[in-house]
Amino acid sequence: MAHATIRMHLSELVYYTVESCATAHALWQTLLSTYEKKTAVIKIYLIRHLYNLQMKESDSVTLHLSAYETIIAQLSSPGMTIEEELRALIFLAVYLRHGKHF
Repeated sequence: MAHATIRMHLSELVYYTVESCATAHALWQTLLSTYEKKTAVIKIYLIRHLYNLQMKESDSVTLHLSAYETIIAQLSSPGMTIEEELRALIFLAVYLRHGKHF
């Protein structure tokens, strides 16, 4: 059932990529290896995005922290581990970089 459900939601171009997959697991693994590229380019993009993250005057602190956590989660998904202490230091570095002071 999972196999059929996944196939039903694929575009025609993607469908042909996985047409030889007999199981849901094989189908999913093929999709992952095809579309979830674990490259340095993606990591560099996300790190730049994190470093340039700025809180706008109209943003709430919650919204800003949510954007920060989203980028951290995206960095973690390609297999990059960011320890809690490093996450805090990055947050402080970005905060200080944009002229904020304690």
